[in-house]
Amino acid sequence: MVTAVAGWFCAAQTPPVVKWQCEPDSRLIAPATQRASSGPSATAPATQHSVDPAAIKSNIKISSVVRMSREVVIPPVPSRYLLTYCNWKAGLGWELWDLGQGVKAAEGKAGLPFNHPILSPTGEYVACPTGGGAEGNRVEVWSLKTGQRAASFKGSQMPIGFVGTDRVLLKSELLDRNKKIEVRNIKTGDITATILPEYLEPIGQSPTGKYLLIYGWEELRIYDTSSGKQTGVIEIKRPPGENAPFAAKSMAFTGDGKELTLFLYASTAGKTRIIVVDFASGEKTFDRMLVLPGDFKQETAITYLPDHSGWLLFERSVVDRATMKSIHTLPKEPKYRRMVSNTEALRVYETLTGGTTHLRIDTMKVP
Repeated sequence: MVTAVAGWFCAAQTPPVVKWQCEPDSRLIAPATQRASSGPSATAPATQHSVDPAAIKSNIKISSVVRMSREVVIPPVPSRYLLTYCNWKAGLGWELWDLGQGVKAAEGKAGLPFNHPILSPTGEYVACPTGGGAEGNRVEVWSLKTGQRAASFKGSQMPIGFVGTDRVLLKSELLDRNKKIEVRNIKTGDITATILPEYLEPIGQSPTGKYLLIYGWEELRIYDTSSGKQTGVIEIKRPPGENAPFAAKSMAFTGDGKELTLFLYASTAGKTRIIVVDFASGEKTFDRMLVLPGDFKQETAITYLPDHSGWLLFERSVVDRATMKSIHTLPKEPKYRRMVSNTEALRVYETLTGGTTHLRIDTMKVP
């Protein structure tokens, strides 16, 4: 019999083995002929005929005069929508951009209570934690279509993402070390699922939000946001000869949800690593070390190149999958960058001319 010396030791007991129960979570929309036979919500594998609702239009050129410098908010999963707002003063307004069409989709002159906002992938909602006042601590969900508050959930929680088109993910950590993530219906306020993870470090979601990925000690646990149940575990063991543990810092899915890439970083050793997982089976298909310049190491963002031949890391470095080398390094200045194609990058930045601030969204050629 083993007696725990401290309370944390009890909480870190080895969990039972979980059989892989995940399946690809595709955001791709089926061709019209397939939708006619399968219903309007049908999805399709990644083919040239499938439509990606997160795709960005080529050759975008937008210039908009703004009264004050803007913050940029992107959804937790790839999306065609982008939110810009003034963090300095709420009354200076906000703008929602549809980058699939290259147009401004909505705007508000009166400020919404943006505080660490989370934008929904559909561009319809923004969720923000807020506190104080008669209502106390809460999370508010606002409609960017109407400019009105759509929901308010009491409690000390943080929004971390959305599920489908009508649910929001709220994370809380209680004083007794029990950890909880709730899935709440925005329209009814109902709790549709509760996740009780041992660890509480979510690093991302699958394309439509069906799965939530949470990093723990040398493993990644996957939870179904419909049931709250754990549906898979990905072990992140140290490579032979490596003493430092690698933590999962960021992740990316292909649009069809079939492949998952994990970006790992060993802070004590200053090393980076890429793992690719077949999401249908949970098997690792790729595990390579990655050498990057020192100024990149603390960054974490990773997204796929449109043809899946590599990744854009930290919104700056284009990495080739075959060679695991950085083939292009882009400037630091833009506030946000994403690859439209392998040779074209979207950028969001500001210019100041004659005392006037211009928000600019355009694309640039990548050599």
